Amino acid sequence: MYNKISRKFKKCTRILAALVFLFAFFLSNPKAYADDLSEVIRISQKISINSPYAKPQDSFTYILESVSKDAPLPEEASGSYKFSLRGDETKDLSITFTKAGEYTYKLYQEKSDIKNVSQDKEVYTIVIRIGEVDGKLVKEMILIKNSSGKKVENIEFHNIYKI
Repeated sequence: MYNKISRKFKKCTRILAALVFLFAFFLSNPKAYADDLSEVIRISQKISINSPYAKPQDSFTYILESVSKDAPLPEEASGSYKFSLRGDETKDLSITFTKAGEYTYKLYQEKSDIKNVSQDKEVYTIVIRIGEVDGKLVKEMILIKNSSGKKVENIEFHNIYKI
């Protein structure tokens, strides 16, 4: 009789251990999506000059900074992502999202030591909301605000040379 009880106890213990393992496994694994979602942010730079000379082709550096915790950045950067634009150039930044959430970013121009130029001091706030529909990630919203808090459609920096 003792052996019967011992075998039943061992069997129950194994089943309980398996259930605990499965429960812990599913709780610790974040939801995985079949397809990640990539969104593109377009940034433009315009150069003006107050003389008949050709527009300079200097490079200006920009910083996309994640404000939200765990907000993904282009090229899997961490914390902030730097890139440069030369002349009247436009760049598309691709950000890949792997989970639903609301992500906030700041985008601004790094101060340079280029002579005779008035750099754009605009700081854009970008909010991207990613949702889930039928197990797939979807873009719910992209909101872009300028330094004044006004909603804008495009991100454009304007640097002016005064010669």
